[in-house]
Amino acid sequence: MIPTREYMPFMPEWTPYLMYLFFFLAIGIFLYRFNYNLRIYGIGWIQYFKELKDHLKNESQVRFGLILNYVFGQKKIIRKKYAGVMHVLIFIGIIVLFIGTFLIFLQEDILKYAGIKFLKGAFYLTFEVVMDTFGLFLVIGSLMALYRRLIIKPEYLESNAFDYILLLALLFMGVSGFILEGMRLSITQPPWAKYSYFGYIFSWFFARESLQTIYPIIWWAHALVAFSIIAVIPYTKLFHIVLIPTNLVFADLKPSGKLTTPFNLLQIMESEEDMDIEVGISKTSELKWKKRVEVDACVNCGRCQEVCPAYAAGRDLSPRLVIQEVKTHLSDRDKTLINGTISENTIWSCTNCYGCVEECPAHIHHVDLITDFRRFLIGDGKIDEQKITILSNLDRNGNPYGVPSYQRAEWLNSLEAPKVMDNPDFEYLYWIGCAGSIDSRAQNITRSMIQILNKAGINYAILGEYEKCSGEIAKRLGEEGRFQQIALENIEIFEMYGVKKIITHCPHCFNVFKLEYPELGGKYKVIHHSEFIARLIKDGRLKIEPFQLRNMIYHDPCNLGRINGIYDEPRDILKASGAKLIEPENTKSKALCCGGGGGNSFYSVPEETKISQIRIKELTSHGVNIISVACPFCMSMFEDAKKTAGLEESIQIKDLAEIIADIIRI
Repeated sequence: MIPTREYMPFMPEWTPYLMYLFFFLAIGIFLYRFNYNLRIYGIGWIQYFKELKDHLKNESQVRFGLILNYVFGQKKIIRKKYAGVMHVLIFIGIIVLFIGTFLIFLQEDILKYAGIKFLKGAFYLTFEVVMDTFGLFLVIGSLMALYRRLIIKPEYLESNAFDYILLLALLFMGVSGFILEGMRLSITQPPWAKYSYFGYIFSWFFARESLQTIYPIIWWAHALVAFSIIAVIPYTKLFHIVLIPTNLVFADLKPSGKLTTPFNLLQIMESEEDMDIEVGISKTSELKWKKRVEVDACVNCGRCQEVCPAYAAGRDLSPRLVIQEVKTHLSDRDKTLINGTISENTIWSCTNCYGCVEECPAHIHHVDLITDFRRFLIGDGKIDEQKITILSNLDRNGNPYGVPSYQRAEWLNSLEAPKVMDNPDFEYLYWIGCAGSIDSRAQNITRSMIQILNKAGINYAILGEYEKCSGEIAKRLGEEGRFQQIALENIEIFEMYGVKKIITHCPHCFNVFKLEYPELGGKYKVIHHSEFIARLIKDGRLKIEPFQLRNMIYHDPCNLGRINGIYDEPRDILKASGAKLIEPENTKSKALCCGGGGGNSFYSVPEETKISQIRIKELTSHGVNIISVACPFCMSMFEDAKKTAGLEESIQIKDLAEIIADIIRI
């Protein structure tokens, strides 16, 4: 007797006709709402599928790679172990059960007319084992999800009645499937019953006499719940199974830390026509349709909120609520968002750390949206004296500190650092940056770096009095025009002196030179000092005397680590110095921001606790007395935090360059 699949046992002959009627009704409800959503986005079916086709055609390898990694590979979901396992079990359970159901449909409703039957023999037995296994995954995952929402209750996780209804529906699908299988096996008792191993266990609990009466009732309940789930997908957060892959296909493939560019000042200057440029967002009508798709993909999971340093500090910012507020009003095109549903304090609380973007499983770019809100406030003149002062300082003095430009480089005259006019054949430009030039504590990073470059015999030069701000802070504050003006002036100076390679110890300058200057014509090889020093040590060009083993902890700067993926080089430097490196709980891509990004080093917003104090408390909890940094803003924020915490005597904040400069072999 060949093992084979039974199709709809104990069901009336008319069952398939009624089943497909309900199925197509569910599909109709699904498509009706999908069409409504497309109208909200501002596109039609033809444009939607055309855009999908065009995006998949262009850079197809990258986009299919994104879908493979983040949809099927669940790469972001598994960053949280419990939630990751839970979601993967539900996801793969549904996928495999759907494929199994499709195979049954293919055999029984299509291929049967050709006399083809493939669910038989060894293949059918394997099919049963696989279906039971993944059905069990669905049940376990659904139970884990209910336990998480009912018992664990993570602070960041928002739950509502629909969440519980959907989870119970999925659980019912899995359990009722096993009940039906158990009933079928109890009645028919085939020799191969044990291959349906979990359904076989259920068969032990059923008396054969009454099962054929009960079976159709449970079968229809199972089918109707399945059709109901299909029908409600676009009405609930289940729509993310469509929107997240769509969002990945439509995604702007720019690097994460590169902000959008609403216009090109150079093109405007070269154009003879008057150009009407709208910058920033204040209403839902100003959102581009792709941004609406992106926002609607949010499942309100709260992961962005959990990692947000501004939220942890008690600021008026939850990236989750920002996206949810926008999502709620997508259908209201004239809805005013800023000071309507989103406050100005919320917008200025963001540190641009990209923790939310890194964690978001829906691949939403919260920082881009917040920057667009800032651009509107700047353009509309709705900024306070703090921001006005910063931007005025950039205009008047070429730095956000307000120090007269002629004083910026005076102190450098005492250092043995060649200037570009004295060493026209330099290979590397050492970009010192505003903090490294003006902040008294950060100036020691500059001294240390110059000492290292000189000792290693590097052919470099500095701009001296010709150096001014990179414009990064203007970009992050939302003053795009001022940023581009500064950038174009810097690019002109770089071209004048033939700059090809730039070394900088400031991750903010590093990021803006690497990712945002190229759009304006400034293309250079940009190297962070951690990369450069690590290479010098590895190549033997920098001889050091490692100190005796000391416990040390390293803080990953957002612009260096999470945004640009530079994690190993700083750690290689510290290990080479003789340090015993201790990793904090939140490290590398999960590192908590120091609080200084997005312009926050130069203005304040209402908060309960300083972000820098939260981070330094975490770092010092490991019993270290040296916190190593690779960013002058991190250093400044932590120096302030340690004073507030009364740690002046017990904790040292040291840049990588300072650590190495102290142990260079004489």
